[in-house]
Amino acid sequence: MKSDNNGTAVLPATQSRTRSVSRIVGLGVTAALWAATIILALHTSRFPEVLGKYSKDYFFLLLILAGLTALVSLLQLPRVQGWLYRGRYALVFILVICPLITLGMLEFAMRAFNLFGSNFYSDIRRYTTHLELDPNVYFKNPANYHGKYSTFEISTNNVGLRQGPVTPPAPGEERVLMLGDSVTFGWGVNVEEAFPHQVEIRMAAAGHPVQAINSGVIGYNSRQELAYLKLHGDELRPKAVILMYVDNDIEAIDPQRVHLGVLPNPLKDPKGAADYFLSMSRVYFMVHQIGPVIWGGPSRSLAEKRASAGWKDSMDSVAAMARYCRERGIPFAVFFFRMTSDPVSDALQADLIKEAGPDNFYYCDTLPWFQGKNFRQLTNSFIDIHPNGPGHAILADGITQFMLQKHMVDHGAVH
Repeated sequence: MKSDNNGTAVLPATQSRTRSVSRIVGLGVTAALWAATIILALHTSRFPEVLGKYSKDYFFLLLILAGLTALVSLLQLPRVQGWLYRGRYALVFILVICPLITLGMLEFAMRAFNLFGSNFYSDIRRYTTHLELDPNVYFKNPANYHGKYSTFEISTNNVGLRQGPVTPPAPGEERVLMLGDSVTFGWGVNVEEAFPHQVEIRMAAAGHPVQAINSGVIGYNSRQELAYLKLHGDELRPKAVILMYVDNDIEAIDPQRVHLGVLPNPLKDPKGAADYFLSMSRVYFMVHQIGPVIWGGPSRSLAEKRASAGWKDSMDSVAAMARYCRERGIPFAVFFFRMTSDPVSDALQADLIKEAGPDNFYYCDTLPWFQGKNFRQLTNSFIDIHPNGPGHAILADGITQFMLQKHMVDHGAVH
């Protein structure tokens, strides 16, 4: 370091430029952190517990981000900047090596201690690798499959249904076809706990024995559920058809990657291929799944989704299911699965009611069944919000009562 004629230290030109660039980068990072903190602070959690706005876990993460933002802001002070430059090698360790170590420890904790119920990420990714591609429905459950997962087992029969062999109904027994995605499938619980099987038990106890056909496949949307009905409805000859509608039924299929277990062509879809391998990390999977929910506010999500082709396609598919059943004199009921209310689900509710009309098909919103209950106790984990055993029991109770009230499996019942 040189000095001027007055003895004041003068930095070489290269070092001066380096510090200027460092200063600009630091200010940019600080501005980005403040913007992220404000955006995240405006978000309302699905299960607000703190300040009537945030869940405990989200509030904890928000505090960490706010603390980091305050720290980075403090580091931009000129005196602190000088100290930082003198200790730049130590800072490389603190700002680069330490975060990598932290991420590694978080990944280890999520795997070793199932942090936040993160086994869900590994389990569902593993199962999707076993899904079979199909030209009619894009993909389907594997046939004759058996696998053990963190807290449950999955077994399928010879046609890929999560149940025993499909046999002719016993005398006095009626067949009910259950359409849906992972909720109908019973992700996270054993098949005996899933609502299709529980409906069988409750209907038999009520003197109306039924054979519930669980055709649920994780990741299915309304178009795929319609395709399954058209492919197998006449063969199965159900007495009634039930659709468990979920808000992600409006999501369109990506032809390049129809489900998580498909490795896209790296030349055609390098981003999808990178995501396929990065998703092996639970930390990455969590950020990838939760990030869009956090950063895309409810109003923006509603505007985007309601204007999407997937939304219209979902409504058209539900209407087509109703026509299919009406032409065959089969009662058809749509149950909209939701435990909480938000702008997107409320808009879906309004559109489904409109589609149902006065006599198009039966419609039921499950929201009242869960009101006044602790939602955390009815889902598999903080990360996996599929209903657990008690959650499925509530669904089974409600569906059974609805079917009995509407006489859906009485002989000669026609909607």
